[in-house]
Amino acid sequence: MKQKIQFWFRNARYTALPQSTLPAVLAVSMAYKQPEFSWLYALLAIAGVLLGHLGINLFDDYFDYRRKESGYRNQLVR
Repeated sequence: MKQKIQFWFRNARYTALPQSTLPAVLAVSMAYKQPEFSWLYALLAIAGVLLGHLGINLFDDYFDYRRKESGYRNQLVR
C-alpha cells in the first residue's frame, strides 16, 4: 500500500507544491487576526489547494498519454 501511494505521489510531481501552497499559507496568515477565523476552514483550504494541484498534474499526464504528446517532457531538466 505504501509503495502505491509513493508511486502516485511521485507521478503527481509534488516538487512544485510550494508554488501553489505558499499563496494559501499567506492568505491564512493574513486572515488569522480576523475574529471569524477558523483553523478547520484554514486547514481545509490548504488541503484543497494541495489536492487540487496534485490532481491537475495527474489529469494533465493522463490526457497527454491519451494524445501521445509527452515528447516535450523528455527534454525537461529534472
